[in-house]
Amino acid sequence: VYFAGSGLANQCIISNNTAGYYGGGIEFDGGGVASNCQMIGNTSYDTGGGADCWGAGDIYNCFISSNYSSYGGGVECWEGGTIYNSTIVNNRAEYDGAGVESVYWIAGAVIYNSFIAGNSAGRYGGGVDSWGGSEVNNCTIINNIAGEGGGIYCSDAGDVYNSIIYFNSANNGPNFM
Repeated sequence: VYFAGSGLANQCIISNNTAGYYGGGIEFDGGGVASNCQMIGNTSYDTGGGADCWGAGDIYNCFISSNYSSYGGGVECWEGGTIYNSTIVNNRAEYDGAGVESVYWIAGAVIYNSFIAGNSAGRYGGGVDSWGGSEVNNCTIINNIAGEGGGIYCSDAGDVYNSIIYFNSANNGPNFM
């Protein structure tokens, strides 16, 4: 699924797709909304196995599981993107951000009321990888694995509020780095 600036996917099952570069399941290019969707078993060989938010994109009440990418196994948010009330589990990233990867210079990802568990990254951020900043609010981040920052890895900035970050694994910073 590709959104160029806008669009809506509602109550969809997006499964077993492959992209060479961005968004194995959904590519948000500057906007769009996924609501009450399942993104399962998708692959991107670059960023965003389940979904890639390039500049913007909103994910509401979605189940994102068993996706793979080099960066952002479940969701990649580059310069924006918002995730609300979603479950992000059992995704894998070759390098960074198995659950969610947020990279930004202007606006980072915002993750609210979400459950992020059982994700595995080869390098940074098993649950969430935040480069330049993101906001994690009222989330549960458990049982994720990475080389550094099993639960959350923050480089340069990141805000975490009212969240449970527990029982994650990493060589350095099992829960938070």
